Amino acid sequence: WVESKTTNKGWCSQHFVNARSMKKAADIRAQLARHCQQAKVALVSCGSEHTQVARCLVTAFYANAASLSPDGRCYKVESSSEEVFIHPTSSLFQRRARTVVFDQLMLTTKMYMRNCTVID
Repeated sequence: WVESKTTNKGWCSQHFVNARSMKKAADIRAQLARHCQQAKVALVSCGSEHTQVARCLVTAFYANAASLSPDGRCYKVESSSEEVFIHPTSSLFQRRARTVVFDQLMLTTKMYMRNCTVID
């Protein structure tokens, strides 16, 4: 995305990616890099070892973990047992992951989780 020869919006359109989301991700990455530099922490990729990233997310969003109910109809928030659903715009909407972490809830016809990540 950053190294693309075309405009970022053009690249995003070609690859079916939301340009605003990519911009936000790039901004967050730059912010984290600055914090690491200030704290003198080496910037090292985790490569294909995503366990560390998942642990970080669970630590940050421990109150926002939700597990699939036994009947598979909905998810239950671990901290409150509230019934929640994955938002239809999510790429995880059709997937039935056992546990997810989310960053916000949105009430429309149901209580939906937004910005979900699968936690194995």
